[in-house]
Amino acid sequence: MLKRKPCIIITFDTTADAIGMEVFCREKHLPGRLSELPAALHAGCGLCWKAPAQAEEEIIGAIEEEDLEWNEYYEMDL
Repeated sequence: MLKRKPCIIITFDTTADAIGMEVFCREKHLPGRLSELPAALHAGCGLCWKAPAQAEEEIIGAIEEEDLEWNEYYEMDL
């Protein structure tokens, strides 16, 4: 059985915004990856950025400072 881990899910309105997040996070060496939106959520383009929960402050701070377009973020055990 897989052990669920706490993570954050950041959603986007458009695929372009999601890909922009991926490029930004790779350049800044921020943790996480682009992923399909979990079935429990319904938002935007269907893509999300999934990252470990302990990276929440680092990631949210960085994307707000850069003024990237994003929709919502959620804390989940996945």
